[in-house]
Amino acid sequence: MTDRPLLPARPRHWRLAKYALGIVVPVGAMFAAHRLTEPEGLYAGDMDTPPAAAIATMAAAGDIVIREPRPPARLFAADAFGHSGAVRVRIVLPNEPVNLPIEFGGSTALMQAQWIAFDGKGNEPVVQWPEQGALRAPARPGAFWLVLSRGAVADTIADLALLVEHPMPNARATGINGYHMGRWPRASDAMVPRGFIEVTEGTSDFPLSPHLRMSDFIVHDGQEAFPKYLHVREALLDKLELLVNEIAQMRGLAPSAVKVNVVSGFRSPAHNGGLSGAASDSRHMYGDAADIGIDANNDGRLTEIDARLVAAAAEVVERKHPELVGGIGLYINADGGGWPYVHIDVRGRRARWRGGVRRGGAVDSLPANATFDTVPAVVDVSTPPVTTPSPPQKAKP
Repeated sequence: MTDRPLLPARPRHWRLAKYALGIVVPVGAMFAAHRLTEPEGLYAGDMDTPPAAAIATMAAAGDIVIREPRPPARLFAADAFGHSGAVRVRIVLPNEPVNLPIEFGGSTALMQAQWIAFDGKGNEPVVQWPEQGALRAPARPGAFWLVLSRGAVADTIADLALLVEHPMPNARATGINGYHMGRWPRASDAMVPRGFIEVTEGTSDFPLSPHLRMSDFIVHDGQEAFPKYLHVREALLDKLELLVNEIAQMRGLAPSAVKVNVVSGFRSPAHNGGLSGAASDSRHMYGDAADIGIDANNDGRLTEIDARLVAAAAEVVERKHPELVGGIGLYINADGGGWPYVHIDVRGRRARWRGGVRRGGAVDSLPANATFDTVPAVVDVSTPPVTTPSPPQKAKP
């Protein structure tokens, strides 16, 4: 057998390089794996995050970097827009805590908030989002959207508007900024409004809900100049939208196809006192009542049949949502003096009555357990409908 030639011995530095590679390669692989698994920044939901205050402290110290600095994903709570899902405003007084019905899908660390005015006045200062979410209303009355921001990304919450009311100056005041309202009755079982929404010419058409606007609740008292002032409760808006849903379901229509005609919304005591037959403690003065007409049978006219269908729908709403219980008054104008309408309120206790021209403007109170599901018609349903409605009467509770 032929002997193989002997290979020359490798220099000593080759042996040292082999040993070095045996150490460096495994260590490098471990480091690379660590870099691949360790996040460079913070993603909401990637890990169990510490409290927002701790995250903010860590970020300020440079211990972590907020990756993709944008507000976290958000969802509205199930009851954010009332039982109807249609109330698009929150009504508060200046500086009140605002418990926004928003649920965030991640950390709110370093998130900022700002109230942006859409009433033509100045915006509020940017503030840090509070860890508990109890953001305060603007210090001045007005109409606002909320804008959330983090880094260079902003998120405008346009689904829900904040209406900050003007507080009544004092117990003896009879108006705000020259707008006369009068004084509320002392013997009433209702709460005198704490404040009033300012309505400008630019905000008068602002939607409070899909079927109701600010202009629907303005007082028709002859004071033509803006601003005007009104008070309306969110519960009333909710009840009226639920009523629309019932009418739509009853007639097989989409809610958007139902039109609500508001005869009377908010009334100041001064205006209410000048109406013949109006109750001295009318619920309209407290922002929880509205007189409405709806073409419930979709025949293009407003008749007694419509008014009775609306009253029946209101009964259904109260059975489904007893927390919205209140008054239902059926008004039938049999002599053609105006179209029939229904009074709806959320006074917190049940009340039923009938009124109208046939009864000389007087209210016919019904027993507490009466229901408009079964009460007989005030006039014969064959009464010719009014094809060109004239302004309805104003005598109602």
